[in-house]
Amino acid sequence: MIALLLLAACPPANRAWRGPSDTGLAGPTVSWSWPEEDAVLATGTDLTLQVVVAEPDGALSDLEISLTLDNQLATPTVAADGTVSLPLVVQAGEQVASISVTDPDGLTAQADRHWTGNSSPTVAITQPLDGSTNTTGKSWSLVVETTDTDGGIDGSYLSVTFDGAEVSRTSPWEPSQGPLELPMSPLSSGAHTIGAETSDGVSMAAAWITVYGN
Repeated sequence: MIALLLLAACPPANRAWRGPSDTGLAGPTVSWSWPEEDAVLATGTDLTLQVVVAEPDGALSDLEISLTLDNQLATPTVAADGTVSLPLVVQAGEQVASISVTDPDGLTAQADRHWTGNSSPTVAITQPLDGSTNTTGKSWSLVVETTDTDGGIDGSYLSVTFDGAEVSRTSPWEPSQGPLELPMSPLSSGAHTIGAETSDGVSMAAAWITVYGN
């Protein structure tokens, strides 16, 4: 009788004990919705991380949710529909957020999201000087200088306008190409507006000056 009880209490040799991972429960899920994986975002802009969690076998309130930003624990907001959000400001360089979710059965889900903060370019019209006067009928040169600490990507350009009309456009454009120098036609009398606009494919910068023909 005792031998029969012992045999009943022990599983057959070919059957493993079932843990949290093989109970047949669905377990929680996580799905990032924003930003996109490997996104390139403008440094200094506002960003709200968004990831959706779900628990098919229970309530969202039963989940243990942990979100880290660059390996630092963060405190996100969890909405009733399972959307986990965290507002932040994009920093320069690569960043990563990681979320892990554990339910009461010990089942877990985890997902990472990576993005890069891209520094904005700068542009300046260094010649002629803003407010300067040039003799009408005399040729002159326009010089535009740009900077970009982390370089351009697809979609970069440098555009120059004179009185609203584009007179030069270079794409792609890298500041390493050096200052852009353009020979310009003689000025007519009166005020004229010169504009310069550059983009590294993510962020844009612009500058304007006014010159006078006399």
